[in-house]
Amino acid sequence: MKRQFSDEHRRKISEALKGRPGWSKGLHLSEEHKKKISDGNIGKVRTQELKDKMRIIMTGKKYNCKHNDGDIWQTNKGRWLTKENGKQRTLKKTEINE
Repeated sequence: MKRQFSDEHRRKISEALKGRPGWSKGLHLSEEHKKKISDGNIGKVRTQELKDKMRIIMTGKKYNCKHNDGDIWQTNKGRWLTKENGKQRTLKKTEINE
């Protein structure tokens, strides 16, 4: 049987845990695990509603220095999303004109 806490007790627990880092902070994922996560996200179709929610959540957030320096844009320059596999890759000029 699951233990039921009163609202007051739940509030006290919440206050006591505020300011602590999350349980997963500092954990490192193996390369295999990262690859599985990446493969699971390839080809996902996100609805416009979800995109709007994500946009609202990300509004006003600061990016790391790579984004601010513009390096991220230089990294992806010339890359296109291909229809065959849904992954980004550099296309040849002949492929772009087709």
